Amino acid sequence: MKNIILLLLMILISCTSNKTIINTLSDGYYPFISKSEKKYKYANQDAYVQYILTEKTTEFNGKIYKIQLIAYSWKELDTAYYRAENDVIYYLDNKSKKESIHMPRELKKGFVWKSFDGAWQYEISDLNSRLKTPEKEYKELLVIKATQLQNRDKSKSMVYLNYYKKGIGKIASVTNGKIQTYLLEN
Repeated sequence: MKNIILLLLMILISCTSNKTIINTLSDGYYPFISKSEKKYKYANQDAYVQYILTEKTTEFNGKIYKIQLIAYSWKELDTAYYRAENDVIYYLDNKSKKESIHMPRELKKGFVWKSFDGAWQYEISDLNSRLKTPEKEYKELLVIKATQLQNRDKSKSMVYLNYYKKGIGKIASVTNGKIQTYLLEN
């Protein structure tokens, strides 16, 4: 009887500590859906940023990218390019035209990757986190830690914790223990 209990306990521990989640495009942590719009408020400012994933595409080096428009409340506009392959989301850098992984397919705590230029390192730090924003409390969140490696972006923090909800996408960014931006509910 003791052996059976010990075996069950070992199976339970191994299942929870080495959990891997497959991130599918339709219901993943970065849903790849046409015409989606999300608005994020800056926590300590009267400012926001809006992300609009359009139905438009463009081609770079034989690969098709979806176009995302980024509109800031201070009247600045930007464009981002994303593509999916084998349930991995890739981001194309506007200046260099090189791509980096934005969201991996298999999500496992401790998984690490870097941007194409080595300026940022990303690590999956949690698969079942909670976060309360001024809008809502969220459970079962994926947390990706983004760390600057070269201190190239002086206007940005050195470390961000980015929270994602399955089927919704990014919920918030936290830096220095405080929410920097958070998703505004519709």
